Amino acid sequence: MTCHPSPHVSLRDIADEHGGLVVSSPSAAEAVLRAHDHAMASRPPSPVADILLSGASDVALAPYGHHWRQARKLVTAHLLSATKVHSLTGMDAACQGHEAQEAMGYVAG
Repeated sequence: MTCHPSPHVSLRDIADEHGGLVVSSPSAAEAVLRAHDHAMASRPPSPVADILLSGASDVALAPYGHHWRQARKLVTAHLLSATKVHSLTGMDAACQGHEAQEAMGYVAG
């Protein structure tokens, strides 16, 4: 890529080099993200997660969509609620890990 005096030529060169869309202003970036938020939010498929975790169905690895939104709501409401976090403050680390695994198993269902 070479530096051109015209910004639009430089942006075109960047888009050609990286294969995609180059957004040059905050308002344009917001418009693109609002229109394509589902594509930006999804995680790429992971063969390792599919093999080791029997599919990426938990909230950390699931692709963005209906299942992920429902899992996030469950985790937020039950695992990360203020009362649950407060109740875990007195537990030792092993017990906390078991509690989190149990909740994540329920979410992954």
